[in-house]
Amino acid sequence: MLSQLFAGDDLLDRIARGGSERISQTQNATHPAVRKVQAALLIWDHTCLPVHGADGTFGGETAAAVHRFKVEVLAVPPADLFDDVGPKTVVRLDQIAAADETRTALGVVAVAGAGVGEAGIATALAAVAATGGQLLLGLGTAAAAVTGGPATLRALAALVGTALAGVVTPEDPRVPDGVDPDTAQLVGVWISMLDPAFLLEEADPKLADNVSVDLGGCIPAAG
Repeated sequence: MLSQLFAGDDLLDRIARGGSERISQTQNATHPAVRKVQAALLIWDHTCLPVHGADGTFGGETAAAVHRFKVEVLAVPPADLFDDVGPKTVVRLDQIAAADETRTALGVVAVAGAGVGEAGIATALAAVAATGGQLLLGLGTAAAAVTGGPATLRALAALVGTALAGVVTPEDPRVPDGVDPDTAQLVGVWISMLDPAFLLEEADPKLADNVSVDLGGCIPAAG
C-alpha cells in the first residue's frame, strides 16, 4: 500500500494482491476497511457519498459510488461492472489517497503582490526557508513554486495582502488578479502538475503488476 490510509490493512492488502475476497454489500460490508475505502472515494469526489458519508457500512450509496468510480476512473464498460471493491479498485484508490497525502509536501505556488514583484518572492522564500520548506521552481519574478509542511503554508498565508497576492494550491487553483498572462499560465501549468489526476497518470505502472485478471469486478471481454 502506498497511502497511510490503506497501509497495514490486511483485507485491502489481500484484495490488492489479487485475492478472492471482495468488499461489497454481501461480503465484508461492515469490515473496518470499508470506512477507509469510503474515505478514499471522498478524496476522489467529495460529493460521492452525500447522505451517509464514510459511515463504515458498504450500502447502496457506497456501491453506487464504486460503480461510478469504475466507469469514470478505471474506464470499465458499464455492462461489465459489479458494485464491489476488487484489486484494481483498491490499487487506484490507494494511489489517489497517497497523492492526496503528499500534496502539501509536493508544493504550492506563491504569487507576489501587485507592484511588489521580486521583493515579494524574496520575502516569501525567506519565510519558506525559515519554516523548513524549500524552493521547487522559480516562475519568474512574480511567482515561485515551493514545498513545505503546515508551518510553511501558515507563513505564506500570513504574507497574503502584503508581499503576496495569494497562494495557489491544488485545492484552490485560482490565480490572483493582476498577474501578467505569462506568469499566470506558468502558475496554472505547475498547479495542474500537482493535481492527483496528473499524479495518477504519472504513477509507476509496476504498481499494478500484482493485479489479477479479475479487475475488481470487471468481466474480461471475450476474445
